[in-house]
Order: sequence, then C-alpha cells, then structure tokens
Amino acid sequence: MVELIRAKGCNVYFVIINGKRYIVDTGLPGNEKRIAEVVRECDGIILTHSHFDHMGSAYSISKILKSKVYAHPEEFEYLKGVKKHEYKGLIGAFARFYESVKKPKYLEEVESVEELKDLEIIHTPGHTAGSISILVDDSLICGDLVRCSIFGSNPTLSSKNFNWNNEEYRRSLKKVLKVEFEKIYPGHGRVIRREEFENLLKRVF
Repeated sequence: MVELIRAKGCNVYFVIINGKRYIVDTGLPGNEKRIAEVVRECDGIILTHSHFDHMGSAYSISKILKSKVYAHPEEFEYLKGVKKHEYKGLIGAFARFYESVKKPKYLEEVESVEELKDLEIIHTPGHTAGSISILVDDSLICGDLVRCSIFGSNPTLSSKNFNWNNEEYRRSLKKVLKVEFEKIYPGHGRVIRREEFENLLKRVF
C-alpha cells in the first residue's frame, strides 16, 4: 500500500509492506506535526535523496516517532551537513536562498537502506549520487527521477540545474524502464502511469 500524505515541499508517502510501516521523504521543515497526525508509529523513515525539500522534517519526525532514518550511503554526508549540494542557474540560486531561510536540521545518525531487506530498493543516481527508487508491489516511488507540475500536466524530467550528474541520471531512467511497475509515485505532482513514463523516455532518447 502507498498512501500520499499532504505536506509542504514534496510528496510524502506512507508505505505498508510485509507488515512494516515506512514514511518515504518528509518535505520541508515544519511538516512533522502534519505527518505525525497521520502516522502514529512507523518502522523507519526512508529518504529518496538528501535535497532539503525532501529531508527537511526528517530529524523532527524521527524524534517524535522514535524512528531510524534510512538513506543510501552516498547521501550520508549531505544529510549530516558535512557537504552541501551544488545547484546551477538562477533557479539554483533561488533554491540556495530558500534553503538558507528554511534551515533544515541535519541528522546525527543515518542508517543504510541496504539494511531494509523487506523492501526492493533501486539505486538510481544522477539527481544526486545516492538517489533511490523504491518498488512497492506494482508501484515505484521515485523521488525526483521524474515529476509532474502542480497543475497536473504531462510528466517531465528533473531540471539539469539540480542534477548531480546528468549522464548518470539518463542511465538511471533507462535502468528503471527495465523494472516491472504500473504506477510511479513521484516526489512532486500526481501519480504517473507507466505508459506516460515510457512516452516521456521516447521523447528524450
């Protein structure tokens, strides 16, 4: 089961699989009360990547729910505030400013998603070095691998201004195409049907 939790910054998902409950991504700082109202207990908080609009409430939620936070090891230093992401262009400058205003609280401890044996985690680098997607039954939670605007338009790729490595990103798109799923739950916007994703890649490649 995949359920959307309305939150600021990005889509937050509540996942139940094999009797385990997980929160996937947390949005901007300040979402903790909203999420905790929906999820009273969980077996872990999973971050698809370490951009501040996805990890901003992770610290607070982990304290409220007494849950561990999981991510790919490539994201650890960013989640702990040791490294900073580089954004490009005018929109990147705005993102850096917005991040400095929101001031996400960095994590003290992060566990590797490799420990989550009951979930199928797919490493999909490119947007960030440690970006992941999560396969839940016939659904793929993909972080910022693809997205839809808030107006419900056709799915689009992640902006090059925010991608860590565009060549890796394109390889990850092709990698995911080989995975069996029917729906994509993106980090931003509505659910994307597989057919829409395939049509998007036909336009890109």
